[in-house]
Amino acid sequence: MSEEAGVESAKTESVLDAATEVFGRVGFKKAAVGEIASRAGVGKGTIYLVAASKADLYYRAIAREVAAWTAQIGAAVPLVGDPAEVLRTLLDEESRTLGDRPLVCALLSGRAVAAAPALADRVGGLRLAARKHLRAALRSAARAGVLRLDLDLEEVAVLLQDLQVATLLFHSAPDADEVEREGARYHRWDTLTTALIEGLHPRRAGG
Repeated sequence: MSEEAGVESAKTESVLDAATEVFGRVGFKKAAVGEIASRAGVGKGTIYLVAASKADLYYRAIAREVAAWTAQIGAAVPLVGDPAEVLRTLLDEESRTLGDRPLVCALLSGRAVAAAPALADRVGGLRLAARKHLRAALRSAARAGVLRLDLDLEEVAVLLQDLQVATLLFHSAPDADEVEREGARYHRWDTLTTALIEGLHPRRAGG
């Protein structure tokens, strides 16, 4: 990479860092391109060299966060060992870390498209990418005979991710005590995953 290309790459990363912080803090509609430029240490014109529009910048920031989140999950939860335990551990880790990625949460909850309708035709691939570890864990469990064979695994992955987001949002009331809120969220999620994983097991003969 040439020195000039390296400088441009660094500027792009600075812009995306700033965009991730601002969009994550105030959302798409309230985010100001001027503030993003200021935080990135660049002029407003540079923003439009990185992205074609504010909505495009939002998309790029979300895409980078999805990639970072899935890499984080992949490093934390190797898909080896007992398939049922891997699935439970994966669900727990995704649920635990999702709250630290507000742009990923906005994508999966539908709030990103609600705020920026121009993204509606672009986010399907990002949602698919965000489910890649769930898909892999479900397929592994199905191959091992841990899951029912009549299940549409992609739909199961969508359902599980929807439940992760719903549980996170339900327990995100700003007036709640943080420790109490996290404890309640973990207890509800643990109960939910136990019930779901048991329900996904193959039916016993005659049952």
